[in-house]
Order: sequence, then C-alpha cells, then structure tokens
Amino acid sequence: MIWRYIIVFGLLVGAVPAQEEEQASPFPPQIQRAVHQVIRLDEGLKQVVTAYHKKQNHPQLERKLEQMLKQRRKAASRVAKPVEARIKVLNHDLEKIRKEVDKLYAAEEGLDPVRNAVKVQAIQKKFSDALVQQTATENALRQHEDLLAKLLEYSPPEDIGLPEGVVEKLPIFEDGPAKGYFAHYVGTGYEALVDPQGKMTIRILQAGSGTPYSHEVGWFYPVMNHKPPGSKRMKPREMLGLVPPSDAPMKQPSQLNLRGFYEGYSQFRLHIQFAPSSIVVSGGQRDPIDLLVPGQFILETKFPGILRPLPMDDGEPGSFKEYEALFKAVKDRKQERFDLSYLHKPPSGTGVKSVRLLGPWGRTELEMKVKGKVLPMTDKSPRKIIQEGWRMRYACDGQDITKPGGAIMLTVHGARR
Repeated sequence: MIWRYIIVFGLLVGAVPAQEEEQASPFPPQIQRAVHQVIRLDEGLKQVVTAYHKKQNHPQLERKLEQMLKQRRKAASRVAKPVEARIKVLNHDLEKIRKEVDKLYAAEEGLDPVRNAVKVQAIQKKFSDALVQQTATENALRQHEDLLAKLLEYSPPEDIGLPEGVVEKLPIFEDGPAKGYFAHYVGTGYEALVDPQGKMTIRILQAGSGTPYSHEVGWFYPVMNHKPPGSKRMKPREMLGLVPPSDAPMKQPSQLNLRGFYEGYSQFRLHIQFAPSSIVVSGGQRDPIDLLVPGQFILETKFPGILRPLPMDDGEPGSFKEYEALFKAVKDRKQERFDLSYLHKPPSGTGVKSVRLLGPWGRTELEMKVKGKVLPMTDKSPRKIIQEGWRMRYACDGQDITKPGGAIMLTVHGARR
C-alpha cells in the first residue's frame, strides 16, 4: 500500500503555489496525478478486500475484487513506467555528480591552502554545493524506488481482523483424560488427541490397562509455508485461527473437519477420519486472489524421540536398538525399499511413501502410508534423531479445499509380524 505517500503529497500540494509544487516534491506533477489515481483505487479496494476476507468464500465479492485488482495493476503499470524512467535519469545524474565531487576533491588536495587560498575557497564552495546536490539526488532516487516497490507490490490492509466464525483457539475439555484438548478418540491400542490449534497427538496404549505409554508416539500438524521475496528458504506463516466444527469439545468423533486461516488469509482444510485401528488425515488449501506470495500447505509428522527408552513387554526399559523402521521411499523418482535403523540418518532427499515402525510398545507396531506428493524427510544427525525423532512433511497442494489432496493413513497393528 502507498498510504504514507498520500501524506507527503497532501503536505506538498495543500497550500503550495503551482509553480513551487514541482520544486518542493521529488515527484513530477504527472507522476503525482497517476499516484493519486492508484490511491483512489486502493481506497475502494480496502473496503472490498475487508468484506472479501470477512465473508471468506463469497463468489460475487471474489469476482468484484478480481476486477478491481486488474484495474489497479493497469493503473500501477502506467505510473510505473514514468517512475522507472525517472529512476534511470536520477541514476545517471547521480553518477555525474559523484564524478564531479571526486574531481573537486582531487583538485583541492593538489593545492596549497596558503598560496592558493582564494582558489581553494572557490573549490570548497563548489564541493559543498555538489554534496548538497548529491544528497538531494540520492534522496529523490530512494523515494522513487520506494514508490515503485509500493505501487507494484499490493498487499491487503493489516487491520481486517479474523474472518466471520473464526476463533483463535478451539474449545477444550476442562478436566478428565483429555484436559486441555479439543477432541479425544480412543481406538484399539491407541488414543488420538487434537489440541486447540489442530495439532493431533497419537499415543500407544498399554495392553490390558489402557494406560498410555510414558510419552507421545507421534503427531500431525498443519503448516502453511511460503517463500518471502528475496528469501531462498521456505518459512511458515502464523495461524490466524480456526472455524470450530463444534461448539463444545468432541469425544469419540468418527471424523473431524477443521478449517482455518493463516497470515494473508490463506485458507486450509484438514479432514481426519478415525477408526478403531487407523487414522486417515487429508488436507487442502486455497489462497485468496490478492495474496502476493502463494503458500504451500503441508502436513508435518513427527515420530518419537527416544532419549527415554520405552518399556518392553517384561517391564524392563527398551534399548535404542529396539527402535527399527522399514521404509518404502522415493529417491530420484524411483521406488526403493531399504531397512534403516532408528539411529541412522535417512539418505538426503529421500521422501517416504510408507514406513513401518517397530518400537518397544508391547506387541504394537505403527504403519504409515502416504498418498500424494511426498516432500523429503528432515535431515538430522543420529544424535538429533535420538532426541527429537523423525520429522517428515507431506504436501497437500491444490486450490480446492472441498477436495483435499494427498492423505496419510496411520494404522496401529496389535502384534508384530
């Protein structure tokens, strides 16, 4: 947005005579007029954008916003051309001034200040005037470059607030085994808990007692990544909030539909299906049409760190070697099977299609299969794996949140093969 420039223009244009206006402002009159046109479009856009993000999926508002954004792009493109031309001229002028400054500096250095006092004084006056001119040109250049960036990089207003029906956190159980969580499902040999921000934790239950083992086994968490302009790395957006699928915490849900928003009002949907021995998680996303940098919606999964070994069937603590995994992976676009100890670092660039985890959880095994795009596993050292466990990411790309793309199925097997 370019609102700070309207203040500059208001101060410069308000009570200044027409002849002095061009000298007082770093922008020529034709650029000022074009900028004011974009400002008027932005005023109208602000109202439509606010309504669009508040109402969420509203076809009429989306069409209107799309039309207005198109008009703004055309207006910004028209004013960008003279601004770019002015930047070119300013760069040329600045180069000439800098050469003149260097020339005057060298001339003064070569004179005796006592024998050539008058000449030195004249050079110093020119040198001072040239420095003032250089500073003024540098400031004008910077203002034109800033203006060009603001014109071409439209961003929605920051004071829209949460969309209708969205809350920062889901309701939670106030007491009981699921205290602090929104949803609780107990299956055969496992339990799943969903926290107020959509993170699902899975725990293995001990045979007979139904008591969970001493620490969580794994979790699924929705993440919206994006690559900021000028950055080489993907960064996560902050979650704005979720649409509660229920007014109260949910116990033993057969399915769970979570919908929420990240920064920039990028929308996601997470669909979870619960069954006695399995969980299926799928998701999708939809970026708003005014979002400058598209996002990538992923499901991040993590399976346990083993700094504290879990007990074996006989009650004795298991050792690190008891944690094993059998992978079916994609590497260099080829399907590949290989055994991998829990302590070993996975090959770089490996994306896991399925994994079977054998840990000291009584006679229980975990199996996870992925349908859809697979992203490489996080590279970790063996020591990091012991402390933090595996962290894997699966993409749920696509712009139709009514049809989630990609899925993860987690199956809890009661006995080892």
